Amino acid sequence: MNTSNLLLLIVILQIVSLNLAFDKSQNVLSKSKIIHLNGAIGPESVAFDPNGEGPYIGVGDGRILKLQLGSQNRLFWADFAVTSSHRRNCTLPFAPEMEHICGRPLGLRFDTKTGDLYIADAYLGLQVVGSKGGLATPLVQKFEGTGAPLDHPPPRG
Repeated sequence: MNTSNLLLLIVILQIVSLNLAFDKSQNVLSKSKIIHLNGAIGPESVAFDPNGEGPYIGVGDGRILKLQLGSQNRLFWADFAVTSSHRRNCTLPFAPEMEHICGRPLGLRFDTKTGDLYIADAYLGLQVVGSKGGLATPLVQKFEGTGAPLDHPPPRG
């Protein structure tokens, strides 16, 4: 067997082994389903609560959404919490010019003991909301001792 034939045989065996390694019956992602996020841009962060429910996601208009099971076993994104009480003008899925009013939750983490959700909002600081959701309560909005807000520069376009 010459070198060319040996190389060809090795390539064929590698292709066959790759096909066996990616057998669809072993691939859990082949059973996954996309749940569309209508009316929002995101997610920025994903978290599961201590009971394994969720996921919870922060989206570009300042809301935190929770994946829920509805009628006829359909999954949908439900409003869970917000970081700002000034929601009247927060109607667009993504409006960078409104982020300082609507909020922009970039990080989500649950306290495994209490079930409280801690939210790192780019404009409104560190906040917390109870396990039932609703309006989050500010914990830290300014750097201690300086009075400087927890702010980031405006988005670059």
